[in-house]
Amino acid sequence: MIISEKTRELLFEIREYSENTLSDFNDVSVLIENVFYSEDTQKFLDLIFKAKFLNGMLTIFADDSKEQSTKEKISDEFQVQLTGFINEFKSLTEKFTQQDKDFFNRKYFQLTPDSLGNNIKLVKDLTICKNFFLDKPEFLKN
Repeated sequence: MIISEKTRELLFEIREYSENTLSDFNDVSVLIENVFYSEDTQKFLDLIFKAKFLNGMLTIFADDSKEQSTKEKISDEFQVQLTGFINEFKSLTEKFTQQDKDFFNRKYFQLTPDSLGNNIKLVKDLTICKNFFLDKPEFLKN
């Protein structure tokens, strides 16, 4: 997919904001190009909100100072939220080219450990996007 100059400039700003911590620059570029800069802007914003929420839950799981009972309490909710995130993400790819849909399907929507890991990385990348837009709302004007 050819990424527009507008998307490249936005991604450059996000990448600089994140101090080069985006793990999958290309996939985020495709999402921004196809969803953020389209009539589905609000759906992109909803997706990055959900990603930030999921990332918060992941932080709890990774925190050794949190009691196991706390982690168990949010485990079911995490699964529900992750499933919702994946389903919403998948629905956003329906308007992509067939080649991009196939790529995202293989990478994110299979029931494999690799796919789960890819989704977790994307959640972290989209959380960076969410934080960027919270700190720099002027970039929401597309």
